[in-house]
Amino acid sequence: MKSTSKAVTSLAVLAMVGCGAEQGAEERQATGQTVQAVESTNTEGWTKIAPGVWERARLAGGVERMGFGREAFEFALQRARFEQATMMIQMKELGGSNAALARQMDSNTKRIQFLEKSVEEARVAEALAMDIEPFASGSSGSPSGSVCGGSYYFTITFQFGMVDGSVTSKAEWSEFGPFAPYKKTFHTYARASMEDNITNEDSDAYGPFSDDWLVIVTSSASISPTFVPQLYGSTYLSVTDGCSASRFYEAWSY
Repeated sequence: MKSTSKAVTSLAVLAMVGCGAEQGAEERQATGQTVQAVESTNTEGWTKIAPGVWERARLAGGVERMGFGREAFEFALQRARFEQATMMIQMKELGGSNAALARQMDSNTKRIQFLEKSVEEARVAEALAMDIEPFASGSSGSPSGSVCGGSYYFTITFQFGMVDGSVTSKAEWSEFGPFAPYKKTFHTYARASMEDNITNEDSDAYGPFSDDWLVIVTSSASISPTFVPQLYGSTYLSVTDGCSASRFYEAWSY
């Protein structure tokens, strides 16, 4: 599911969007023809596991991970390719016919294609300016930041029932006009699994966009019956065309 809104009628939302845009304008700086993404740095409680990638235990349980810059997207791409190779082996072991696994592989293929394109665009942008290594603010499970003239918000929510579980991944962008000309693209993914390799998943993408007040992209997945649902969600933001920024957030319950 995705929703967009170009007209903001709520004063509260208008104030939030305006504040985010003002902060974004103050925090960007020009280098040649490309704008660098600038954010505050706050790595307290996080462990750096790869260039541009941090990880920590989630307060509500599980693990969460944040990534910034091209190298972080390359890290995410490598993991997505490994998952695809693992699923290909599983499919072969199942005789080449499993509808649920085929849907999961299709969604992961779309994620790989998004990351491949984003990495290549980031490489081109680096010829003019490096996307610096910042860190977003926000509470556990809902990081946020200002970049390239607007504000983004990532949220991954886990819900557990008596014999079921669900995950929702949400990516949100808000920006107050006049709009920056940069191209933004979102990708979201949600996966819920249980015993016997039973998996439900959902993915979505939106963009490139450059003239929206508010963009919200959401993916959700649920699983039952199980006492131990395994939940995973990821969100990605890629900014190109004059401002280079790559951001991702992912979390899992197991």
